Amino acid sequence: MHIRRGDFQCKKVKISAEKWYENTKEVWKPNEIIYIATDERDKSFFDPIAKHHDIRFLDDYWDLASLGDIDPNYFGMIDTIVSSRARAFAGTWFSTFTGYINRMRGYHGITMKDSWYSFLEKKTKLHTWENMNISAYARRLDWNRRRCLSRENRVLID
Repeated sequence: MHIRRGDFQCKKVKISAEKWYENTKEVWKPNEIIYIATDERDKSFFDPIAKHHDIRFLDDYWDLASLGDIDPNYFGMIDTIVSSRARAFAGTWFSTFTGYINRMRGYHGITMKDSWYSFLEKKTKLHTWENMNISAYARRLDWNRRRCLSRENRVLID
C-alpha cells in the first residue's frame, strides 16, 4: 500500500486512513500483513487500518535490514521495491511514486488486476487497457532549439 500524505497537492485524493480502509478492504485477505510505504510521519494516522490488519513500515525492519548502514536517500527506492512485490497493491491516484510501483509490478510480470487506487472514482483504472488517443511522436521542436511559444498570440517565435 502506498499512502501519499505530506505536501501532496491533490486534496481530493488525500483521504483519511478510515477511507483508505473502507475503499480497499476487499483487496486484503483476513489476517494479511499490510506493508505501507508513506511519507506520513505520524504513525497513529494509520490506527484505523491497524484495527483490521497488522501493518508494517520500512522502519520496522531497521535492525533486521541494517537500515542504519544505508544512505537514507535509498529508503524511497527500498519502499518501491518492497511494495512492487506485494500480492496486492493499493496506491494513491495522481502519485508518481504509486505509478512507479505499478510500473515495477508490471516488470515483475504481476497482473495489474492486483493493483488498485484508494480513490474510488479510479479504483480499478489499472484493470483495463486503454489506448492513448494522442499523437506521441518526435516533434520538430526540441530542447536544443531556442524557440518558444508566445503567450499573447500562441505562435512560435525565434
